[in-house]
Amino acid sequence: MKILLLISLFLSVIHAGESSRKLEAFRGKTPAVDGVISSGEYSDATEFRGANWTPQFTRVRDESDLSLKGWVKHDGRRMYFAFEITDDVLYGIDTPRWLPDNNPKAHDLTRDGYP
Repeated sequence: MKILLLISLFLSVIHAGESSRKLEAFRGKTPAVDGVISSGEYSDATEFRGANWTPQFTRVRDESDLSLKGWVKHDGRRMYFAFEITDDVLYGIDTPRWLPDNNPKAHDLTRDGYP
């Protein structure tokens, strides 16, 4: 009986695989949707950081290289997300833009740019 108890206690603390993730959005004041995160605008929101980013081209060395800080909340009708992303290499500014061969206007904000 003691062995069975010890085994059950041991198994209760073993975790296999990745732990579950949960992000809760609580009710808060409706933010201005203007592309600017004003001071205190998301103080009533759930804050989250990082996303376990897996780099495709170069290794991420620290938070000034690539990091994410975000907030989520709702106002009873809509859900709002805000993001602050830090990256030392800006696509299309520090690097050439990539365009698919079959759609050279992919970056245009027109119907021609949409496949």
